[in-house]
Amino acid sequence: LEGGKPDRVPVIPFLRDWGIRHAGFTFAEILENPSKYVYAQYRALRDVGADIVWDLMGVHAESEAMGSVLKIQKESPPSVAQYAINELNADLRKLRLLNPQKDGRLPQLLDVVHHLKKLVNGEVPVIAYVQGPFRHAAMLRGTESLLKDMLKSNDKCQKLLNIATDSLILYGAALVDAGADIIMIAEPFMAKDMMSKKMANDVEPFFTRLTETLVRTGAKVFLHLCGDFGDRMDVIKRVGMHGVSLDEKNDLGNAREVLGPRVCIIGNVNPTGTLVAGTADRVIRESREAIEKAGIDGAFILASGCLIPNTAPMKNLQALVN
Repeated sequence: LEGGKPDRVPVIPFLRDWGIRHAGFTFAEILENPSKYVYAQYRALRDVGADIVWDLMGVHAESEAMGSVLKIQKESPPSVAQYAINELNADLRKLRLLNPQKDGRLPQLLDVVHHLKKLVNGEVPVIAYVQGPFRHAAMLRGTESLLKDMLKSNDKCQKLLNIATDSLILYGAALVDAGADIIMIAEPFMAKDMMSKKMANDVEPFFTRLTETLVRTGAKVFLHLCGDFGDRMDVIKRVGMHGVSLDEKNDLGNAREVLGPRVCIIGNVNPTGTLVAGTADRVIRESREAIEKAGIDGAFILASGCLIPNTAPMKNLQALVN
């Protein structure tokens, strides 16, 4: 992540869902008892041999802590059932910054990071997840409503994005204090599948403020992007983070050309088409292609393009790591 060339290519498959199933738990179980998730991650680390452990990422905890209501599902991550902001003018006035030590399940997620840090004892880094500003705002307001707000009520939309960004800074700093070595910011809605480049440029200042502040905590910070970012890699370059994680829709050779030799590129073996449905030989071939496109001179981490489904066979994960 510092842009250098290591002794070998690091590998960080996204093992949240897979690790839960591998340990014999359901998603509902680990939300009820996060210590089971700590066990699941540590077991996945030992059995797969990857170079990182993940916190309990992507469960909309930040948005829940600020008033959104989640639907808890047995075998899959929760979804937002009720948004905190329905009437923009009235509900925006009532919105308050989150308190990571008190609100919702955030204290439990901080405990997950703390206990993972103690378990791995410096052997591998602990990575923690923070929503991007637009994603967080969308989970408070609703994606379609927020996109319309940007066109019709942009002043209020800007206020919401500011509150979302401030809250994410508080949570991210608390994660680092709990022991996170790396922060991954997930902002899939900036992809061209979701919004125009002009809209992405409008969101960029909030994203930059979040990134710059979290970098000052001393943690390494990278962006995880789902979707096609081919025409807006320049946005990523300007934000100034340590790295960028790209899914399989993005060409790593193009990313390297735009981002230059020092920005760490992370990716991007297809999690479903290859790691679940492919053969071990296909995993090896796709991994080598990713390394050759973006990792010959370092500043590269091999990873799945996104979360690996819990049905991926062990032999494919072992092929990725090996």
